[in-house]
Amino acid sequence: MINTVIFDLGGVLLHLQSQDQIRKWLKRLRVDENDPIAHTLLYPSESKIFWDLMRGKLSERQFWLETAKAWRIPNFLVAHGLRQISAPKNMNQPLVNYLTNLRGKFKLGILSNAGDATRAAVLKNNRFDGLVDVMVISAEEGFAKPDREIYEITLRKLGSEPQECVFVDDLQENIQAARALGMTGIQHIENESTIRQLNAVLFGKN
Repeated sequence: MINTVIFDLGGVLLHLQSQDQIRKWLKRLRVDENDPIAHTLLYPSESKIFWDLMRGKLSERQFWLETAKAWRIPNFLVAHGLRQISAPKNMNQPLVNYLTNLRGKFKLGILSNAGDATRAAVLKNNRFDGLVDVMVISAEEGFAKPDREIYEITLRKLGSEPQECVFVDDLQENIQAARALGMTGIQHIENESTIRQLNAVLFGKN
């Protein structure tokens, strides 16, 4: 029986910056897309820098300082831009509303691949800590999706077994990892489909 619902943050509960938006930002800063840091922003999963950030091996502050130095621009300008990319303010309101309506009916969690400054940045703008029971940030734990360990940490904090959980994420590889552990996985592509699938799993609605 499902008693726990876990959501990803960026790309699910929060809208991420698109590649086009990142390219416009890079163009304004006159940074070539082939620059290693620019490549990290555009194609994060292909970058060792990204995974070091996600697993807490590289702090966001250190990343900002090194980026500013490499691009020869003020630290505050890089920090501002990266905050917009890594911790956006724009909530995916329909899914946030859906999550809010689950309170008191299910144990609720957030599991996010994110840097060490993300919790403070996100909670400053969006009070997700008041909506969910547990918020797990990869950089704080030293593991990142699709690492098996990050799912196990989340389950332990929630006090839930895998078969009791449904997990919503926008990336197929993260869904596959959750399913391999025994969780029900729903890949978020668009709100209507995600909500329909959640209703079917949680309430038996078609």
